[in-house]
Amino acid sequence: MVQVEIMGHESRIALGSVVEVVEDPAGRLTFEQVRTEESLKWTPSRQPIPNFGYTDSAYWFRVALSNPAENEMERFLVVAYPLIDDLTLYRLENNQVQQVQTGDTRPFATRPLSNRNFVFPLKLAPKSVTYLYIRTQTEGSTQLPLDLWEPKAFHAMDEEILGSHSIYYGMMLVMVFYNLFLYLSIRESAYLYYVGFVFSFAATQAAMNGVLFQYFYPGLPQLHQFSVLLLVPLSILFTSVFSLRFLKLEQLSQRLTLIMKVSIGLALVTVAGAFVLPYGVSTRLSVALAVPICVTILVAGPYAWYKGNTSARYFVAAWVLLLIGIIMAVLNKFGVIPRNTLTEYGLQWGSALEAVLLSFALADRLNREREARLQAQRAIIDEANRREQAEERLIYQATHHGLNGFPNSSILRVCIENLFRDPAAEPFALVLVHLRRFHEINKTLGHENADQVLKLVSRRLQLCVAESPYALVMENHGNQLHRVAHIDGVTFAVLLSPASEASLGTYLPDLLELLIEPVEFDGLRIDLGIVIGAALSQTHGDDVATLMRHAQIGLDAAERKDCCYAIYARSLDSYSAKRLGLMGDLRKSLQDDELTLNFQPQVDMKQGVVTGLEALIRWNHSQHGFIPPDEFIPMAEATGLIKPLTQWVLEKAVATAVQLLESGFRLTVSVNISAVNLREPLFVKSVSDVLRRFRLPENQLVLEITESAIMADPDLALKVLKELHERGIQIAIDDFGTGQSSLSYIRKLPAQEIKMDKSFVMEMDKVTDDAVIVRTTLSMCHNLGYRMVAEGIENDDVYRLLVEMDCDFAQGYFMARPMPLPALQEWLMVSQWSAGCRKASLGSPLGNPSV
Repeated sequence: MVQVEIMGHESRIALGSVVEVVEDPAGRLTFEQVRTEESLKWTPSRQPIPNFGYTDSAYWFRVALSNPAENEMERFLVVAYPLIDDLTLYRLENNQVQQVQTGDTRPFATRPLSNRNFVFPLKLAPKSVTYLYIRTQTEGSTQLPLDLWEPKAFHAMDEEILGSHSIYYGMMLVMVFYNLFLYLSIRESAYLYYVGFVFSFAATQAAMNGVLFQYFYPGLPQLHQFSVLLLVPLSILFTSVFSLRFLKLEQLSQRLTLIMKVSIGLALVTVAGAFVLPYGVSTRLSVALAVPICVTILVAGPYAWYKGNTSARYFVAAWVLLLIGIIMAVLNKFGVIPRNTLTEYGLQWGSALEAVLLSFALADRLNREREARLQAQRAIIDEANRREQAEERLIYQATHHGLNGFPNSSILRVCIENLFRDPAAEPFALVLVHLRRFHEINKTLGHENADQVLKLVSRRLQLCVAESPYALVMENHGNQLHRVAHIDGVTFAVLLSPASEASLGTYLPDLLELLIEPVEFDGLRIDLGIVIGAALSQTHGDDVATLMRHAQIGLDAAERKDCCYAIYARSLDSYSAKRLGLMGDLRKSLQDDELTLNFQPQVDMKQGVVTGLEALIRWNHSQHGFIPPDEFIPMAEATGLIKPLTQWVLEKAVATAVQLLESGFRLTVSVNISAVNLREPLFVKSVSDVLRRFRLPENQLVLEITESAIMADPDLALKVLKELHERGIQIAIDDFGTGQSSLSYIRKLPAQEIKMDKSFVMEMDKVTDDAVIVRTTLSMCHNLGYRMVAEGIENDDVYRLLVEMDCDFAQGYFMARPMPLPALQEWLMVSQWSAGCRKASLGSPLGNPSV
């Protein structure tokens, strides 16, 4: 065993290089075995500070201290490494063994002397040799900085180190509070991350130096160990997040950003690992993660500087200093380099210098960002002024008509809402003025000239309304009072108060008188076709939407009835919630097969037998009862439902004709089609498909279409009807005499049958003019080769008169009302009109087809 002679004048003797050491891999050797077994291979340390890095082994050290003096000596045996888990000192003197157990896994009170390091007071007897055995085992880095100190010299040295530590911690706390204040002032997250970095780094140093254990939780060694495990990865985490944000890497490099984000993720995992992983594994992970992150930051700083981030120059200088300390500390922990003052305190002072330089960097960035913000604020103010002016222009354009500057419907609605909200407001009227013929002016004169005409009309309307004491001011813009709103293309609005139906009845004719005069433009006197509609508050509506809708209904009524003005009345309102509901109910009824077909017989007047049927759709609504076809058919046309509706009628009618044919009744079936059906690309094909599917001969189907439907698109109607005729399907022109078709056009149509409208037939026995019209039409039809069906026959006199006129076929209540299929079948069995209709030779109104 190496013996160290103690002389009285040395203040410190380094024992690290003179002690002998033996490894205990299993950690099971006892003191007696270590002291007595000769097989153990003790080797000199030869390191100023024995360092074995991270290992699971226990290590034994031994050294002999000789006191040659005549007097007793007092010395301190100091192990200046606070992170040893288990440390036991065995003192052998005069065959007496003294044992002292301590370590950072035990309460601080177990230490022989209250100090952040492990200090063992020794009294060396005169002329004696004291043998020391030390056992260490730790989950962290295994080191043993072993020194023998003269007590006074140790206390002086210790106070000096504490003073330097105090300066360091004070400096770091100043950085924390200063940057925390900056963060609270400007809310820049980089400062908050920097605060986290500085605080966690300083706390890590305090934990590793044993300061936190000594002063904050001396009775909680588990908390001391956990603080070391947690603070190291926290320092790495805040370092990574701060570097990413401060250097603005996301704007500079996607690769470096990805690396930093991965590092942040790993740091978070390591922080979480502090709660669940063993001490040794967690510390190894933290130390291993520190090196690549430091290297990444060392690359990212110069790169950001190169890319123009001038504040990065302070960052680079600061991190070079810190990284030197970190790398030396890591290499020391792994036992690559020896433990000395530089490796022991380099990290601490490197972090202090780094904190100062980074504070300079943050201050520089703050100044630059403040200047950038001032410039940005000036630009924002200028932009805000421009935007405010632009918004004012946009708001004006959005609320006024571009041609005459009148308020539009938005301002009108606000005015009406304010009147409704004002409890003191008197009843008022909304008056709409529409230029009915303006589209003709537009097409004739062109848009530019039409706009000039519209300006003249606007000026005249404004002057006319300004003379009325009842016209309300809607807006005061630029000292200009607006009493007229331009709410649509060629529709204007005026508010009158107080108003009643009586006062409107007086005012509207006067206003019309002023406006109805033609406008002179470019040598022309132009009639605008003025129409006016009005509605009263309280009487016709107590909210904006209702009042405007009712005023529009009044305007539509004035235009529809070709009068000049109209005040809203319920009788004029063809739009209702019921109508909207029926549109949805019709679709459901069609899907659920809730509609029905009735059939009205057609009689051959020459033979007196029924030869055909007209299929008539019926809808009995569960809530509203019977809905007439002339009410729901237009709805079906408007909503696109007419296509499936016609298909349904066609299939039901054809199926009925086939069923009657199988019963021995060969009857044609007539189905009404719409102008919308003619516009369907596959309409002809769909009709043929139905006939083929039910196996009904084509000439037993008659498609009826009105004159008005044909004239909606004459060219298309002619094309489609010809295709139907070529396939053998019969065509009939329904309601003849009520449309606007010409005889020259009718002659082009491939029709075989003309159906005289019942309005001419019903009272022809009493009204001579009707009889003349029927006779003339019948003669014309026969001369042109058409057969004629007279509808609306309700008595025997009309029937006999038509027989005398040589009419071909009859249809009406006199023969039979429309009836469902079961009733029709009974009627066919018993009616005088059906006698003999089972005979195959009787044919149909369109000839005698053979099956």
